[in-house]
Amino acid sequence: LHLSLRRQRQMCIRDRNKAIASGIIDFSHRYNFSSLFFTLTSEKHQDSKRLSRCEINYKLTKIRKQLIKSNIIHFGIKSLEEHKTGIKHTHILMFVKLDDMEQTHNIIQKHINEKTNIDNRNIQHVRKFTEQNITNYIIKCTVADDDKNRISTIKTSSEISFFGIKKGIVTTWDLSLIHI
Repeated sequence: LHLSLRRQRQMCIRDRNKAIASGIIDFSHRYNFSSLFFTLTSEKHQDSKRLSRCEINYKLTKIRKQLIKSNIIHFGIKSLEEHKTGIKHTHILMFVKLDDMEQTHNIIQKHINEKTNIDNRNIQHVRKFTEQNITNYIIKCTVADDDKNRISTIKTSSEISFFGIKKGIVTTWDLSLIHI
């Protein structure tokens, strides 16, 4: 089976993201962090992909600033994706100390779209040792192979980024793989 260079690169990035996510999860277990899973969606900019992305990033920045102001240590993984309409939404797996869980939940709640928050399920407390299931859900990459024409096409993928971890960690990870 021929894999296009684009598909190989995408799969390497997916695998790298899963490995870094596993490291973050292991760290959270070792140092007794708990996790929340929540989704931010655009409310104001349903007609613009670029503006919907900016709106979501602004919401997450406000949440993180309030957490920092409250001296709440937090870190995690976010996945920016598009709805079928093209409007952006972000899934976030955030780790905080158990003592800070309620305050963190309340800070996040202020920025959740009430239209999509059916039964208050937009913010969920995650059971320890199930975080990997969430990272498998948010780190997406599906590919369609056309064996006849020897072409692979990426059907869906998510833009993954990490926050609250030391700058340069991901770059160091990527550079270490070059030397293997």
